[in-house]
Amino acid sequence: MFKKNLIPWVEEYLFFPTPLQQLISALLLPLTLLYCLIVSTKRILAKKKYFGIPVIGIGNLLVGGTGKTPVTIALAKDKKNVAVVLRGYGRQSKGLIAVSNKGKILTNVQQSGDEAMLLALSLPNAIVIVSQKREEGIVKAKELGAKLVFLDDGFSQYGIEKYDILVRPQEEPSNIFCLPSGGYREPKIMYGIANQVLLEGKDFNR
Repeated sequence: MFKKNLIPWVEEYLFFPTPLQQLISALLLPLTLLYCLIVSTKRILAKKKYFGIPVIGIGNLLVGGTGKTPVTIALAKDKKNVAVVLRGYGRQSKGLIAVSNKGKILTNVQQSGDEAMLLALSLPNAIVIVSQKREEGIVKAKELGAKLVFLDDGFSQYGIEKYDILVRPQEEPSNIFCLPSGGYREPKIMYGIANQVLLEGKDFNR
């Protein structure tokens, strides 16, 4: 019961806080400033590596889902020799696992995670790989013949040379702060440094 009530409270706090939650958010601003400093420093100091093939990162600035997976499916479905590399949240496995290779499912949903299996079933012409270390996933994709790689949730992969697409929600949160004061993983100004921004309701629908 506690967990059932906690999740809606946290979602409300992160995105559309009540006055009391706004007060809590304000009290946490020093930690938010420290968090933003760390994230910005990592981005500035990162040395980007080119892997010999084009890499497209599909990401968002908010915690949680904003339509990255449907966008990835839409962009990759008509491509040949394409791979999708993602972390594989919720899977009961570690390391690198090839989930599918051009329609052939190579593992089960427990090992791949729900999101990766959805991608594998939705993209019968693609290679789908889960790997916490996205660089290793790109190398594996090349070994399997990929000529183009999509990184699901790839905006925060600072050390990879890539074309960045950010997915922006139709309804913007009233809370504009980064974690832990709000639901942004990076400041909203980062929309300005992405190569392309796709707006929900205009450029895509979930």
